[in-house]
Amino acid sequence: MNVPEFLTCYDYGQGGIWLYIEAEHPSQITEIYRDLIVFETPPSWWTEEYELAARKHRSTDPQWREWLNQFKR
Repeated sequence: MNVPEFLTCYDYGQGGIWLYIEAEHPSQITEIYRDLIVFETPPSWWTEEYELAARKHRSTDPQWREWLNQFKR
């Protein structure tokens, strides 16, 4: 069974870090990671270029896991 992926963003004020994270439901992400915004559908301005950039790295990669750990509740 495939686990859904949700687009997330860490908004740092002058931009954001965008990353897809696997979860059964968006609330699972916000329960674990504070300060992440979860999108059930991409924003209307989201382009194919942004999509490719966001999917370039996997949230399960060690570098992203380490980065995400700073946002754990």
